[in-house]
Amino acid sequence: MKLNMYPKLLAVFLLVAAIPLFMNGYYFARQLLTVQQESIEKVSRLQLEKVCDQLDARITVIDDSLQLLAREIVEAADPESLMLAIYHQHPEIRSLVHTVGADNQVREAVLRYGFLAPGSSYKPADTGFWHRKVTLSFWNLEPQLSLAYRLFDPVTGNRCGILWAEISLKSFFALVNRHKQAGEVSYVVTMDGKIVSHPDINLVLGGKSIAGLPLMQAVAGRQEPARRAFFYRNLQGVEVLGMVSGIPGVPLLVVREVPRRLIDLPYARMKQQMVTVAVICLFFLVFCSWIFSLLITRPLKRLNNGVSRIISGDYRFSLSGFPRDEIGDLADKFNQMVEKLRT
Repeated sequence: MKLNMYPKLLAVFLLVAAIPLFMNGYYFARQLLTVQQESIEKVSRLQLEKVCDQLDARITVIDDSLQLLAREIVEAADPESLMLAIYHQHPEIRSLVHTVGADNQVREAVLRYGFLAPGSSYKPADTGFWHRKVTLSFWNLEPQLSLAYRLFDPVTGNRCGILWAEISLKSFFALVNRHKQAGEVSYVVTMDGKIVSHPDINLVLGGKSIAGLPLMQAVAGRQEPARRAFFYRNLQGVEVLGMVSGIPGVPLLVVREVPRRLIDLPYARMKQQMVTVAVICLFFLVFCSWIFSLLITRPLKRLNNGVSRIISGDYRFSLSGFPRDEIGDLADKFNQMVEKLRT
Protein backbone atom coordinates (compact mmCIF):
# COMPACT_ATOMS: atom_id res chain seq x y z
CA MET A 1 0.00 0.00 0.00
CA LYS A 2 1.34 3.38 -1.04
CA LEU A 3 1.79 5.80 1.85
CA ASN A 4 1.97 9.53 1.10
CA MET A 5 4.79 11.60 2.55
CA TYR A 6 2.40 13.92 4.39
CA PRO A 7 1.42 11.50 7.20
CA LYS A 8 5.07 10.52 7.57
CA LEU A 9 6.10 14.13 8.01
CA LEU A 10 3.22 14.73 10.38
CA ALA A 11 4.22 11.76 12.54
CA VAL A 12 7.86 12.85 12.64
CA PHE A 13 6.89 16.42 13.47
CA LEU A 14 4.65 15.28 16.34
CA LEU A 15 7.31 12.96 17.72
CA VAL A 16 9.98 15.64 17.62
CA ALA A 17 7.87 18.54 18.93
CA ALA A 18 4.78 17.29 20.76
CA ILE A 19 6.17 14.50 22.95
CA PRO A 20 8.93 16.63 24.59
CA LEU A 21 6.37 19.40 25.11
CA PHE A 22 3.94 17.08 26.89
CA MET A 23 6.69 15.39 28.93
CA ASN A 24 8.05 18.74 30.10
CA GLY A 25 4.54 19.90 30.97
CA TYR A 26 3.87 16.73 33.00
CA TYR A 27 7.21 17.03 34.81
CA PHE A 28 6.52 20.68 35.62
CA ALA A 29 3.04 19.84 36.95
CA ARG A 30 4.43 17.07 39.16
CA GLN A 31 7.11 19.41 40.49
CA LEU A 32 4.42 21.98 41.22
CA LEU A 33 2.46 19.36 43.17
CA THR A 34 5.55 18.44 45.21
CA VAL A 35 6.36 22.06 46.00
CA GLN A 36 2.72 22.74 46.91
CA GLN A 37 2.65 19.75 49.25
CA GLU A 38 5.91 20.73 50.95
CA SER A 39 4.73 24.34 51.32
CA ILE A 40 1.38 23.36 52.87
CA GLU A 41 3.08 20.85 55.17
CA LYS A 42 5.62 23.44 56.33
CA VAL A 43 3.01 26.15 56.99
CA SER A 44 0.66 23.72 58.75
CA ARG A 45 3.53 22.37 60.85
CA LEU A 46 4.54 25.87 61.96
CA GLN A 47 0.94 26.76 62.83
CA LEU A 48 0.51 23.49 64.70
CA GLU A 49 3.64 24.06 66.77
CA LYS A 50 2.51 27.62 67.46
CA VAL A 51 -0.80 26.31 68.82
CA CYS A 52 1.01 23.78 71.03
CA ASP A 53 3.32 26.50 72.35
CA GLN A 54 0.33 28.69 73.19
CA LEU A 55 -1.39 25.82 74.99
CA ASP A 56 1.79 25.09 76.91
CA ALA A 57 2.14 28.77 77.85
CA ARG A 58 -1.42 28.95 79.22
CA ILE A 59 -1.02 25.74 81.20
CA THR A 60 2.34 26.97 82.54
CA VAL A 61 0.76 30.21 83.80
CA ILE A 62 -1.89 28.24 85.72
CA ASP A 63 0.73 25.79 86.96
CA ASP A 64 2.90 28.62 88.30
CA SER A 65 -0.08 30.07 90.18
CA LEU A 66 -0.91 26.67 91.66
CA GLN A 67 2.72 26.12 92.72
CA LEU A 68 2.64 29.49 94.47
CA LEU A 69 -0.63 28.51 96.16
CA ALA A 70 0.89 25.17 97.24
CA ARG A 71 3.79 26.99 98.93
CA GLU A 72 1.66 29.56 100.74
CA ILE A 73 -1.48 27.62 101.65
CA VAL A 74 0.19 25.79 104.55
CA GLU A 75 0.96 28.98 106.50
CA ALA A 76 -1.94 31.09 105.22
CA ALA A 77 -4.24 32.48 107.88
CA ASP A 78 -7.22 32.14 105.54
CA PRO A 79 -6.35 29.40 103.00
CA GLU A 80 -9.86 29.36 101.53
CA SER A 81 -9.64 33.05 100.55
CA LEU A 82 -6.27 32.35 98.94
CA MET A 83 -7.77 29.45 96.99
CA LEU A 84 -10.69 31.63 95.88
CA ALA A 85 -8.28 34.28 94.61
CA ILE A 86 -6.46 31.74 92.41
CA TYR A 87 -9.78 30.21 91.36
CA HIS A 88 -11.16 33.56 90.14
CA GLN A 89 -7.84 34.52 88.55
CA HIS A 90 -7.98 31.51 86.22
CA PRO A 91 -11.49 30.73 84.87
CA GLU A 92 -10.14 27.45 83.47
CA ILE A 93 -9.83 26.01 87.00
CA ARG A 94 -12.85 23.84 87.80
CA SER A 95 -11.92 22.78 91.32
CA LEU A 96 -9.30 23.25 94.03
CA VAL A 97 -9.16 20.79 96.91
CA HIS A 98 -6.80 20.91 99.87
CA THR A 99 -6.52 17.51 101.59
CA VAL A 100 -4.56 16.27 104.58
CA GLY A 101 -3.73 12.83 105.92
CA ALA A 102 -3.28 9.49 104.25
CA ASP A 103 -7.01 9.21 103.52
CA ASN A 104 -7.10 12.61 101.71
CA GLN A 105 -9.38 14.29 104.24
CA VAL A 106 -10.77 17.56 102.83
CA ARG A 107 -9.66 20.69 104.66
CA GLU A 108 -10.77 23.36 102.14
CA ALA A 109 -12.42 23.01 98.75
CA VAL A 110 -13.50 25.39 96.00
CA LEU A 111 -15.61 23.73 93.31
CA ARG A 112 -17.49 25.05 90.32
CA TYR A 113 -19.92 22.13 90.47
CA GLY A 114 -20.94 20.23 93.59
CA PHE A 115 -19.82 20.53 97.19
CA LEU A 116 -17.21 18.87 99.40
CA ALA A 117 -17.71 19.20 103.14
CA PRO A 118 -14.60 19.73 105.27
CA GLY A 119 -13.57 16.46 106.88
CA SER A 120 -14.94 14.30 104.06
CA SER A 121 -12.71 11.97 102.09
CA TYR A 122 -11.65 13.13 98.63
CA LYS A 123 -11.18 10.50 95.94
CA PRO A 124 -9.40 11.92 92.88
CA ALA A 125 -9.49 10.17 89.53
CA ASP A 126 -5.83 9.16 89.83
CA THR A 127 -3.33 9.59 92.63
CA GLY A 128 -0.31 8.37 90.66
CA PHE A 129 0.81 11.73 89.30
CA TRP A 130 2.56 14.83 90.63
CA HIS A 131 3.17 18.39 89.50
CA ARG A 132 3.33 18.69 85.67
CA LYS A 133 2.82 15.00 85.05
CA VAL A 134 -0.79 15.57 84.08
CA THR A 135 -3.38 12.88 83.50
CA LEU A 136 -6.78 13.01 81.88
CA SER A 137 -10.04 12.43 83.64
CA PHE A 138 -13.54 12.84 82.22
CA TRP A 139 -16.55 14.57 83.72
CA ASN A 140 -19.79 14.44 81.79
CA LEU A 141 -17.85 13.58 78.62
CA GLU A 142 -15.84 16.82 78.94
CA PRO A 143 -12.08 16.27 79.28
CA GLN A 144 -10.12 17.98 81.98
CA LEU A 145 -6.55 18.09 83.25
CA SER A 146 -5.91 16.93 86.79
CA LEU A 147 -2.90 18.24 88.69
CA ALA A 148 -1.57 17.43 92.13
CA TYR A 149 0.96 19.23 94.35
CA ARG A 150 2.50 17.87 97.55
CA LEU A 151 2.39 20.24 100.51
CA PHE A 152 5.24 20.32 103.03
CA ASP A 153 5.48 21.77 106.53
CA PRO A 154 8.02 24.65 106.38
CA VAL A 155 9.24 23.85 109.89
CA THR A 156 9.63 20.06 109.90
CA GLY A 157 9.87 19.54 106.14
CA ASN A 158 7.40 16.68 106.35
CA ARG A 159 4.57 16.26 103.90
CA CYS A 160 1.39 17.69 105.36
CA GLY A 161 -1.15 17.45 102.58
CA ILE A 162 -1.93 17.63 98.88
CA LEU A 163 -3.40 20.36 96.71
CA TRP A 164 -5.60 18.93 93.96
CA ALA A 165 -6.65 20.95 90.92
CA GLU A 166 -8.84 20.21 87.94
CA ILE A 167 -8.61 22.39 84.80
CA SER A 168 -11.30 22.45 82.13
CA LEU A 169 -9.89 21.93 78.63
CA LYS A 170 -12.87 23.48 76.87
CA SER A 171 -11.39 26.97 76.70
CA PHE A 172 -8.00 25.60 75.63
CA PHE A 173 -9.45 23.78 72.66
CA ALA A 174 -10.62 27.08 71.16
CA LEU A 175 -6.94 27.79 70.42
CA VAL A 176 -6.57 24.60 68.41
CA ASN A 177 -8.64 25.82 65.46
CA ARG A 178 -7.63 29.46 65.68
CA HIS A 179 -4.58 29.22 63.42
CA LYS A 180 -5.69 27.09 60.48
CA GLN A 181 -6.38 27.49 56.80
CA ALA A 182 -9.78 27.04 55.16
CA GLY A 183 -10.64 23.37 54.86
CA GLU A 184 -8.12 22.21 57.47
CA VAL A 185 -9.25 20.36 60.59
CA SER A 186 -7.43 20.38 63.95
CA TYR A 187 -8.36 18.27 66.94
CA VAL A 188 -6.93 16.85 70.16
CA VAL A 189 -6.34 13.21 71.07
CA THR A 190 -4.85 11.35 74.01
CA MET A 191 -1.52 9.55 73.72
CA ASP A 192 -3.36 6.33 72.84
CA GLY A 193 -5.34 8.06 70.08
CA LYS A 194 -8.72 8.67 71.72
CA ILE A 195 -10.36 11.86 70.46
CA VAL A 196 -11.15 14.38 73.21
CA SER A 197 -11.83 17.47 71.07
CA HIS A 198 -13.03 17.61 67.47
CA PRO A 199 -15.21 19.94 65.34
CA ASP A 200 -17.45 16.90 64.80
CA ILE A 201 -18.80 16.39 68.34
CA ASN A 202 -20.17 12.96 67.39
CA LEU A 203 -16.60 11.62 67.21
CA VAL A 204 -16.00 12.80 70.79
CA LEU A 205 -19.30 11.50 72.15
CA GLY A 206 -18.77 8.19 70.34
CA GLY A 207 -15.35 7.71 71.90
CA LYS A 208 -13.69 7.36 68.50
CA SER A 209 -9.98 6.62 68.28
CA ILE A 210 -7.36 7.19 65.58
CA ALA A 211 -4.95 4.64 67.04
CA GLY A 212 -5.04 2.62 63.81
CA LEU A 213 -4.00 5.50 61.56
CA PRO A 214 -0.38 5.74 60.31
CA LEU A 215 -0.11 9.03 62.15
CA MET A 216 -0.51 7.39 65.57
CA GLN A 217 1.46 4.27 64.65
CA ALA A 218 4.47 6.50 64.04
CA VAL A 219 3.98 8.10 67.48
CA ALA A 220 3.79 4.77 69.34
CA GLY A 221 6.86 4.12 71.43
CA ARG A 222 8.33 7.58 70.87
CA GLN A 223 8.81 10.23 73.53
CA GLU A 224 8.23 12.94 70.94
CA PRO A 225 5.75 12.79 68.04
CA ALA A 226 7.17 12.14 64.58
CA ARG A 227 7.69 15.36 62.62
CA ARG A 228 6.88 13.83 59.24
CA ALA A 229 3.43 14.04 57.69
CA PHE A 230 1.36 11.14 56.36
CA PHE A 231 -1.28 10.65 53.69
CA TYR A 232 -4.22 8.56 54.90
CA ARG A 233 -8.01 8.41 55.03
CA ASN A 234 -9.42 9.91 58.21
CA LEU A 235 -12.45 8.71 60.16
CA GLN A 236 -14.78 10.50 57.72
CA GLY A 237 -13.23 8.65 54.78
CA VAL A 238 -11.52 11.77 53.38
CA GLU A 239 -7.96 11.45 52.11
CA VAL A 240 -5.85 13.94 54.05
CA LEU A 241 -2.29 14.95 54.81
CA GLY A 242 -2.00 14.60 58.59
CA MET A 243 0.60 15.70 61.11
CA VAL A 244 0.79 15.62 64.90
CA SER A 245 2.51 17.62 67.62
CA GLY A 246 2.63 17.24 71.39
CA ILE A 247 2.05 19.69 74.23
CA PRO A 248 5.09 19.68 76.56
CA GLY A 249 4.33 18.00 79.87
CA VAL A 250 0.76 17.09 78.91
CA PRO A 251 -0.39 13.66 77.66
CA LEU A 252 -2.23 15.23 74.73
CA LEU A 253 -1.51 15.41 71.03
CA VAL A 254 -2.78 18.00 68.58
CA VAL A 255 -3.56 16.61 65.12
CA ARG A 256 -3.95 18.71 62.00
CA GLU A 257 -5.38 17.32 58.76
CA VAL A 258 -5.29 19.00 55.34
CA PRO A 259 -7.62 17.50 52.68
CA ARG A 260 -5.76 16.05 49.72
CA ARG A 261 -8.04 17.94 47.34
CA LEU A 262 -6.68 21.27 48.65
CA ILE A 263 -3.13 20.13 47.95
CA ASP A 264 -4.02 18.79 44.49
CA LEU A 265 -6.12 21.83 43.53
CA PRO A 266 -3.26 23.82 41.91
CA TYR A 267 -2.14 20.62 40.17
CA ALA A 268 -5.66 19.98 38.88
CA ARG A 269 -5.91 23.53 37.58
CA MET A 270 -2.51 23.23 35.95
CA LYS A 271 -3.49 19.92 34.36
CA GLN A 272 -6.67 21.46 32.95
CA GLN A 273 -4.67 24.35 31.53
CA MET A 274 -2.16 21.90 30.10
CA VAL A 275 -4.93 20.00 28.32
CA THR A 276 -6.22 23.25 26.81
CA VAL A 277 -2.73 24.29 25.73
CA ALA A 278 -2.05 20.78 24.40
CA VAL A 279 -5.15 20.86 22.19
CA ILE A 280 -4.18 24.29 20.83
CA CYS A 281 -0.61 23.13 20.28
CA LEU A 282 -1.84 19.98 18.56
CA PHE A 283 -3.87 21.98 16.03
CA PHE A 284 -0.92 24.32 15.57
CA LEU A 285 1.43 21.39 15.01
CA VAL A 286 -0.93 19.82 12.48
CA PHE A 287 -1.17 23.12 10.62
CA CYS A 288 2.59 23.64 10.67
CA SER A 289 3.22 20.08 9.51
CA TRP A 290 0.73 20.60 6.66
CA ILE A 291 2.54 23.76 5.51
CA PHE A 292 5.90 22.07 5.94
CA SER A 293 4.82 19.02 3.96
CA LEU A 294 3.48 21.21 1.14
CA LEU A 295 6.85 22.94 0.88
CA ILE A 296 8.43 19.52 0.31
CA THR A 297 5.81 17.48 -1.50
CA ARG A 298 4.73 20.09 -4.12
CA PRO A 299 8.21 20.47 -5.69
CA LEU A 300 8.67 16.71 -5.56
CA LYS A 301 5.31 16.25 -7.25
CA ARG A 302 6.36 18.62 -10.07
CA LEU A 303 9.58 16.64 -10.48
CA ASN A 304 7.55 13.46 -10.60
CA ASN A 305 5.33 14.96 -13.37
CA GLY A 306 8.46 15.92 -15.32
CA VAL A 307 9.78 12.36 -15.13
CA SER A 308 6.41 11.09 -16.35
CA ARG A 309 6.61 13.42 -19.43
CA ILE A 310 10.08 12.14 -20.24
CA ILE A 311 8.87 8.56 -20.01
CA SER A 312 6.09 9.48 -22.49
CA GLY A 313 8.73 10.94 -24.91
CA ASP A 314 8.13 14.65 -24.33
CA TYR A 315 11.48 16.50 -24.17
CA ARG A 316 10.21 19.98 -25.02
CA PHE A 317 9.85 21.41 -21.54
CA SER A 318 11.89 22.62 -18.59
CA LEU A 319 11.16 22.99 -14.89
CA SER A 320 11.15 26.45 -13.28
CA GLY A 321 9.91 28.25 -10.19
CA PHE A 322 11.66 25.96 -7.71
CA PRO A 323 13.07 27.29 -4.42
CA ARG A 324 16.81 27.91 -4.17
CA ASP A 325 17.57 24.86 -2.03
CA GLU A 326 18.42 21.18 -2.49
CA ILE A 327 15.17 20.56 -4.39
CA GLY A 328 15.96 23.57 -6.63
CA ASP A 329 19.41 22.07 -7.34
CA LEU A 330 17.73 18.78 -8.22
CA ALA A 331 15.38 20.62 -10.61
CA ASP A 332 18.37 22.30 -12.32
CA LYS A 333 20.07 18.93 -12.77
CA PHE A 334 16.80 17.58 -14.17
CA ASN A 335 16.63 20.40 -16.73
CA GLN A 336 20.24 19.69 -17.76
CA MET A 337 19.37 16.02 -18.23
CA VAL A 338 16.33 16.91 -20.38
CA GLU A 339 18.48 19.28 -22.48
CA LYS A 340 21.02 16.52 -23.22
CA LEU A 341 18.28 14.09 -24.09
CA ARG A 342 16.73 16.63 -26.45
CA THR A 343 20.03 17.19 -28.31
